[in-house]
Order: sequence, then C-alpha cells, then structure tokens
Amino acid sequence: MSLAPNILILDQDGGLFTEVWGSLIAALQATAAVTFDHQPTSAALKLLSGSFTTVLVVEPAMYFSTAMPNRRLRDRVRDFAELQGGTVLFCGSFSSMTRPPTFNLYFGSEWRLPWTFGDYHRTTMALNPAFRVSTAGNASFKFDPDAADLEEAYSQKAVHIKGAPRVTMLYVPTEDSRLESRVWQPEPITDLTQSPTVFATCGKGHVGFLGDVNGETGTTKTVLALCGLAEGPKPPTVSSDEASPNAGGRYCAACGKQELRSAAGQGDGFKRCGKCQICHYCSRICQTAHWSGGHKKECKYMRDEDDEDDLP
Repeated sequence: MSLAPNILILDQDGGLFTEVWGSLIAALQATAAVTFDHQPTSAALKLLSGSFTTVLVVEPAMYFSTAMPNRRLRDRVRDFAELQGGTVLFCGSFSSMTRPPTFNLYFGSEWRLPWTFGDYHRTTMALNPAFRVSTAGNASFKFDPDAADLEEAYSQKAVHIKGAPRVTMLYVPTEDSRLESRVWQPEPITDLTQSPTVFATCGKGHVGFLGDVNGETGTTKTVLALCGLAEGPKPPTVSSDEASPNAGGRYCAACGKQELRSAAGQGDGFKRCGKCQICHYCSRICQTAHWSGGHKKECKYMRDEDDEDDLP
C-alpha cells in the first residue's frame, strides 16, 4: 500500500537542530505527518511498523552512542532502507557534529558505501545533469530533479563527500565555483569530484546525505523533494520489517561477507566489535585481521574511553 509522506526525525533532546533548521521543520510539518523521537528504543519500534516513508537522522550524539538500544536503532535504520524500501536522509546538524573518522567508519562498515568525509567550505553548487536514481529495488519511489522544485544552483556552506559515484551526486561544483569566504581569497574549487548532496540506492530503498550546515532554502527544497513532498517525487511504498525476514544481515568489516537471517529474523552469529559497536565480523580471524590492519586506530573515535592494546 502506498503511503502519504510520514516522516520520523531522529534528533537529540535539547539539540541544535530545532534552532538552526526551523524553516525546514515548518515546511515539513506543513505538508506531511512529522514525528520527533530522541529515544532509541521507541524510535526502533516505530521503524518496524512500516508506517513511515522517510527517516531523517539530524544529530549524531544520540545516534552514535555505543549503548545497546542505540546500536539496535542504527541496525533498524539501515534495515528500514535496505529491507523495507524506505528513504533515510542524514541531514540537519548531522554533518557539522560528526567527526570524520566516525563518519568514514560508519558509512564504510555499516552501509558498505564508498563515502568519506571531504572538504568543508562554502561555494555555489549546481544541479548535476548526470544524476540518476535507481528504482530497481522499489519501483514505487519516483524522483525526477527536472520535475521537482529544486534550485538550479545555490551557495551553501557544507561538508562534502568524497568517493561517491558521479551519478549519485545531486549537486556538484562547476568550473565557475569559487571559495566563498570573508577571510580567504575566492580561489577556484579545484576538486570537482566532491559533493555536499548525495543520494544512492540501498537495497529496496535509498540513503542520502546533505552536508549543508546553515539550513539554506535550496537545501530545504531538496529535503522536501527527497521526502516525496514536491510535485516530481512520490513517497515510496514501505513494508513492515517482517516482510523480508531472511535478508539484510550485517556485513563483515574484513571480508565483506553478509550475515543471513533466519525465518525468525535472527542472525547467524556475526559479532560486533566490543568497543566501537559498529563493525561486525563473521569470525575471530577476520576480527583480528581488521584490528591489526587499522581498525585499532579508528575504533577509538567511537568510544568514550582511551584506546587499549588488547583486542575487543
């Protein structure tokens, strides 16, 4: 059954999102049902219902906690896109409040995406004519940038993503883009391979990143469009989690093998890193190899305690 846009926003109680992004919140509430939740357990339960079409992850503090309820929420968010056919957008204050090592570890290990934390500056971005959205996993999702009410180009101060395929970049710098700063000279942007606005297919659904930190009008329009609140896009059909119980397991951070889930929805034995709680492993051999291969250094960014020499 196709749903009207129903949006779940994962924020932090008393966080900055509601202060900086008031215009986005007002625009969403004017055209869709919007629910805020900063409790990981209740948010995870909401995602199982299949009643939401889009999840906005707008602040990292609650989301990246190593506590068990928060870890389960991260799993549910990925399953919401990959298995249920929903759309997950990392936007709002997420980019400005997330540390680069945490960003790289999370999207590389849990989402298996080639995204890495890139440059942070203000410049003018233009719609990418090469942008394409695959609907192979969920034919109910429709998004046509030409039909949506998007800015052809606009200035934004943003965190950029490196490593994303060109066809997944909605906005890109052009040869005319210059560094826009009150301090530095307006030098040309030389790296045209980075983007502050990326949107990619993930299983049956989609995942996007919007690195704008100031809540520009152009970004508000983009979020609305990707949520199915513009004339061009349509909200996806989202199923309950029980619809696909035998897929969507975690990925081994070392070898890439995917965990299979039983009919009861249980995994086949993959273990998490005991410290960062993000990386998963199919065996002790893979865990040891990943730890000595570099995870020992990156793991510390996901924990409150100092790094130790022993394996987790």
